[in-house]
Amino acid sequence: MGASQIIDDRRVIDFSLCNQCMRCVEKCTARAIERAGQWKSVAEIIDTVIRDDGYYRSTGGGLTLSGGEPLRQWRFASELAKAAHSHGIHVALDTSGYASWKAFSAVLKHVDLVLYDIKHLDSAIHQKYTGVSNTQILSNLQTILKETNTTVWIRIPIIPGFNQSEDAISAIGTYLHSLPRPIEKVSLLPFHQYGSGKYIALGRPYRWSDKSIVPEEEMTAYKSRLAKFNLQVEIGR
Repeated sequence: MGASQIIDDRRVIDFSLCNQCMRCVEKCTARAIERAGQWKSVAEIIDTVIRDDGYYRSTGGGLTLSGGEPLRQWRFASELAKAAHSHGIHVALDTSGYASWKAFSAVLKHVDLVLYDIKHLDSAIHQKYTGVSNTQILSNLQTILKETNTTVWIRIPIIPGFNQSEDAISAIGTYLHSLPRPIEKVSLLPFHQYGSGKYIALGRPYRWSDKSIVPEEEMTAYKSRLAKFNLQVEIGR
């Protein structure tokens, strides 16, 4: 059985640690435990994906590997992306960038577009708020741009009390301008409260409930500031 914890009188099992089946969940009529996902093979997922093949081709869309962090399951992500490519489906990877280069390179072989998060350039601040340094994240980005031709879009979440400042945004702009090759697009993502329910479900304290969304005029100012670094910038996508 996998690891579990008590949340609001219910037991939630982390099936990422469980190598056995979920029959215990299915047999529990009182819903004392719950399943948060499903086991799927690459073939099963692709079978679902290709049903919309016509839509992808008419709109220029495709399959996006997201999460969580898809590179936590990089072998599966690589096989899934490879299978999608075999059907001519465009593949995007939505990632925080925090992974070994071994994991990254395995998935990148079958990826057309990388949506890459840059949250802060100050490593100490990054460590304090995310729990990890940004060293590997920045290194991976450099390597992608030096050693591959994969298209990269940068995504910058604007978070109150973390990077909601002209200095933080300017530092990111300076860094992006110095990269080995140009970034096709930068997306500024304003803070929202949509993730609060996930914290509750996981039994974790949510420390951002008192934070307000970033005003539109402030987001526009950040966009203008980044544009001065010869970057193509948009808000909210």
